[in-house]
Amino acid sequence: MRPYRVQPRLTDSELCSIVEFYHAHFPTWKVIEKDTLVRESAPIVQGIAFERLSGGEYRPTGHIRVLVAPEDHWSLELSQRLNKHSSISRRQDRDYRPQVLASIRAEFIPCVDRPLNAEEVLKHYESEAYPSSPEAYSLAALNAYLGHEKLALYWCSHFSELVEASTDPWQECDLQRRDFLDQLVTWIKAGTAKAELERVLQLERNKWGLA
Repeated sequence: MRPYRVQPRLTDSELCSIVEFYHAHFPTWKVIEKDTLVRESAPIVQGIAFERLSGGEYRPTGHIRVLVAPEDHWSLELSQRLNKHSSISRRQDRDYRPQVLASIRAEFIPCVDRPLNAEEVLKHYESEAYPSSPEAYSLAALNAYLGHEKLALYWCSHFSELVEASTDPWQECDLQRRDFLDQLVTWIKAGTAKAELERVLQLERNKWGLA
């Protein structure tokens, strides 16, 4: 029996070809991080990441990102995998592209062919949240930006207990999020939350090449 050979990860060139194909079908979206297509409706970004897997496959992952909840890395919030084409090998890629494209259009939420609406995304986010502490962090900032101050304060107040409810000790990112939420509470009470979050939004847009 011939030994099974593990396929190497996709090269940058192979990944670029894949992203270019899908970008051609979503020409108004931008490419960031080399592997992610995004569109924006402030302060929400919807993304499709084409993640390289260890065995030479790629995985289209739909997600959203709340830009007014600053992070040091591009996080995939409300991440979604396709039902039928959760991973595609380099051998399958060319033949499967039309089917994968159809699945992206049919399955990802929000629908990629309809206008992106921040209020609708917020409703979907709150209905799908576990919640976890990172989700509470984003929901607090998003609610504050959209003027839902009571809900923003609710998520701010629940963040710490959600961190404590996890099995992991507090991490540096948790402390950074807690500091930001404390600042957000101050902004809300001072009536300056929207203006301050607009500043945060522009900083994040610049950071990720969206401006």
